[in-house]
Amino acid sequence: MPADKPSQPDAHDERTSRPPYALSDEKKKSGFTAKYTGKCYCGNVTFEVDADPVDATYCHCRSCQHLHGAPYQWAAILPKDALHIKTGYDDLHFYSAQHKKMEYVLPCKVSCGQCQSVIMDEGRNMALLMPTLIDGMGEAGPLKDNGPFRATHHMFYKTCVEPVHDDLPKFGGKKGEDPLDEKAEEMAKDVEKRNKEKEEEKKKKEKEEERDAKRQKTGGGSKDDK
Repeated sequence: MPADKPSQPDAHDERTSRPPYALSDEKKKSGFTAKYTGKCYCGNVTFEVDADPVDATYCHCRSCQHLHGAPYQWAAILPKDALHIKTGYDDLHFYSAQHKKMEYVLPCKVSCGQCQSVIMDEGRNMALLMPTLIDGMGEAGPLKDNGPFRATHHMFYKTCVEPVHDDLPKFGGKKGEDPLDEKAEEMAKDVEKRNKEKEEEKKKKEKEEERDAKRQKTGGGSKDDK
């Protein structure tokens, strides 16, 4: 039997109509093909993933250390529409670290209501999934050596409580912030470059939308009409 759910007055009902609790309209049209599957410790919560993560990290911040009772957290970063909670979503528990209480206010921790396994950190657009819950993780095959879920860096390493001796870049803050070694310095340059490219692309898109809006006001139609 599912465990009694703690009072969560802010567990908004509308969450069940959007990812990762329901498929996005785009995925409903194009289809959702599971590339990976996973579950919590007791198997009450099951999920599927249709894409490789965009990144993965080891986080050494004090919040992760307290919340997980471990030296650091391993998390894979995914767009929320790439993740689909198949079963157990009615028994999920939500915890806001910011407010320090059980409530569904993004970002928040999401865990199984029975075994209390942490499933993910749910953000507004992205989900930080716990890779250790994925079926076949570390076994022979595509997930040997953690496959695409292998962490690319350490962040908030200044508050680490157990030194990790590996070849991954280490940052004192978030990825790209306060590099602590040469590899981190190189990665920080790449992060800065990508951020600038994204900002330029955003400005370009905004200008195009502004031009389209002016054309429509003057009766010229959009560029797609020509």
